[in-house]
Amino acid sequence: MLATVEATSPARPEDDAGASARVEKQPPENALSPGDKAGDFVVDGVLGHGSYGSVYSAAHHVIGRRAAVKVLRRSAAEARAIAAFIEEARLVSRLRHPNIVDVLTFGQLEDGRHFQVMDLIEGPTLADFLEERGALDLREALPIVRGIASALDAVHKSGVAHRDLKPANVVLERRDGEPFPKLIDFGVAELITTETDQASAATAGALIGTPRYMAPEQCRGKKVDARADSYAFGLLLYEMLTGKPPFAGDDALELMLKHTDEQPVPPSRVAPSLPAAVDPIILSLLEKQPEERPLELVPVVRELEAIASGPSDDKAPPTRSWRVPALVGGLGLAGAIVFAVTRDPAPASGERAPTSNATTAPQPAAAPLPDRPEPKEAADAVSPAIAASASAAPSASPPGARPVRRGPAPSAVAPGPEDPENPFGR
Repeated sequence: MLATVEATSPARPEDDAGASARVEKQPPENALSPGDKAGDFVVDGVLGHGSYGSVYSAAHHVIGRRAAVKVLRRSAAEARAIAAFIEEARLVSRLRHPNIVDVLTFGQLEDGRHFQVMDLIEGPTLADFLEERGALDLREALPIVRGIASALDAVHKSGVAHRDLKPANVVLERRDGEPFPKLIDFGVAELITTETDQASAATAGALIGTPRYMAPEQCRGKKVDARADSYAFGLLLYEMLTGKPPFAGDDALELMLKHTDEQPVPPSRVAPSLPAAVDPIILSLLEKQPEERPLELVPVVRELEAIASGPSDDKAPPTRSWRVPALVGGLGLAGAIVFAVTRDPAPASGERAPTSNATTAPQPAAAPLPDRPEPKEAADAVSPAIAASASAAPSASPPGARPVRRGPAPSAVAPGPEDPENPFGR
């Protein structure tokens, strides 16, 4: 059963930090103007407004360093929101990771509102980038997902779950000709150590995050850990490589029901040019049960790198010990029998070739048929016989790899309209 929305939670903007904020909100009555100061930084422009706060571009009044200034709205300045705003600044400044936006300083304006000063990232959000480019080639996506995975692993090792990973919270800048991702907006991040179990229990039943990118346990209002970010990372990968999210809906409730109950279509069926070997990797991140998802994400990216470095026409599934879906496994034996019966017999020994220069030498036996599917067929359908032979193949699974859980055959999901504005969060 899905959790109810906590009515007292202040709404958050869809995208309220970094240089590429695109928040369609009316500015607050006390919005900053060019020339206003936030500590040692002088405001010179507006990057966006949201229900949680506003973001401005600014420069240091002495050395001229460019920065982004996020100011908490007065209407959101209840004690809990202020505490979360301060904790976000402390968390980000402690992480000091190249793929995470850095907080330079923190303070209060003359009217009492709190503000953070962050690195100003010159570049689009991943959401804007995907909207313009559409689906990315696996090799093109790797520099982006590599940085995101590294950032999330660092966040998790510090005992924190981000809880709102989505394309709008990743900003891309160019470094050495490649997109370099920066993870932003830790406004709903939560400590996942046992010390905060009591505080987390107090918010049970509240929904935190953005419905399109929420894990099933988030949709149910359950306590979350780093594996909720693993699920969101899988959603991000799926959307980057296919051009569309695995689940779409007309409203938040429909989206959350799909996260909790519906199996995603394998990504290579949505994007036929995608190697089928990526399917079990991405689907393992989208498992409904948190304990069945990978915890560390950098090893996941290494598996994708291995696939991308292989032959471009290699569409065969990986040799790791992913489990075959129940429907395919159940049909494997019967399919093998039919395959054996219908297979053309080898030429009889002594049979002459149909040529005018036939000799008395026997015709060679027919070469054995391959025990693996052809590349093109593996991306679209799995025959029973192939399923039988694949299930008997030796496992080459790396240590710690989790198999894909058996489940019903997925059904196609028709794309829907864009998400409604995120109604959840602090």
